[in-house]
Amino acid sequence: MGLFFAQYFQVIMFRLEFEAPLEKHDSSLGWYYIIYVPLELISEFGTEKNPRAKVTFNKKEVAHISVKSKGDDRFVVIKSKLRTNLGLVVGELTHVIIEKDDSKFGMPMPEEFGEMLAQEEEAERYFNALTPGKQRSLIYMVSQLKNSEPRVKKALAIIEHLKEQQGELDFRVLNQKIKEVNNRFKSI
Repeated sequence: MGLFFAQYFQVIMFRLEFEAPLEKHDSSLGWYYIIYVPLELISEFGTEKNPRAKVTFNKKEVAHISVKSKGDDRFVVIKSKLRTNLGLVVGELTHVIIEKDDSKFGMPMPEEFGEMLAQEEEAERYFNALTPGKQRSLIYMVSQLKNSEPRVKKALAIIEHLKEQQGELDFRVLNQKIKEVNNRFKSI
């Protein structure tokens, strides 16, 4: 399990809390950063290979991610933006709280996107037919925007794309649709 050492941990009904060091690993895709989860804690999530979780780092940043598995090890991958925001350094202990994410999509649905889907039956049907990973990708595209107006524009583009493509998700075509919708709003 590499350098993993949990200084302390606590199990509280689907809430796992521990401290562990940030580790850097190499793969064919490049470097990635992880924090190992103690095996005795992960049993709370059952036997699911990559359960979705709400993870809080250093009591500051929350991420809706999956707990990955490789062999007997379980870990969470820390994205560069999160590492930068928290000032995480390889080898330093990070406080981690993991809670099972039982939400419908494995992450929060932005209000603007949810409302548009509810109003557009055809688009909602196509969205619900997508794989959970594709659903989360679309939700993430909207939720990463800080203000409501850009979220509305991106949600509208996704709705139009799903309807025009009859549920077939093509990110290249979707990016063009997003540009088109943004340009349409500029002329208003």
